[in-house]
Amino acid sequence: LLVATSSGNVGIGTSSPKSDAGATTLEVSNPTTARVLIKSTNAGGREYGWYSSTDGQFGLYDYTASAERMRIDSAGRVTMPYQPAFSAYMNTQNITNAATYPSVAAVEFNIGGHYNSANGRFTAPINGSYLFTATVQLNGSVKSAPHTNFFKNGAAFNNGWLDFDGASASSQSRILYLSAGDYVELVLYAGVTVQISGERTKITGHLIG
Repeated sequence: LLVATSSGNVGIGTSSPKSDAGATTLEVSNPTTARVLIKSTNAGGREYGWYSSTDGQFGLYDYTASAERMRIDSAGRVTMPYQPAFSAYMNTQNITNAATYPSVAAVEFNIGGHYNSANGRFTAPINGSYLFTATVQLNGSVKSAPHTNFFKNGAAFNNGWLDFDGASASSQSRILYLSAGDYVELVLYAGVTVQISGERTKITGHLIG
């Protein structure tokens, strides 16, 4: 059943679409499930849908190339399975002095493949705000003010100063705005030779918007 009223309102599945002072122009009604679908039939096209059903599931979804990109469920929870994110930690002990880039090569997950475990760089796929966290733990007694630093495109971006004494750690988290193609990496400064603890040293990051 498709009905168009004299006021310009359109109803699908109902002969009396809501008018509510003209705010509603299209109503889709079904006793068991109601769904609105906007779809491109081209290869790799997009599909948007609004749905509701008798089991209490309501929401909005977005598909691209037959893969779900976003969903808002009936509780208002937003899931974005392709949101760029990564987590990596060291898989070896690392001896270093002066400024160095710790070899954080053991990847726990790398959604989108934007973290390069060979050089420890995360490259932003799009403009946006990204949250990064980093922890570096040292072994042994060190009192030479080593500290961690996030580098952006090869230059110091933000410091996380912390003196180490024994098996201590430096941790920091920062929200960085990046343009597409910018890269971020973790740097350790140490005035003396130090040993970095393996699995206790890691870096994570993800796009937040």
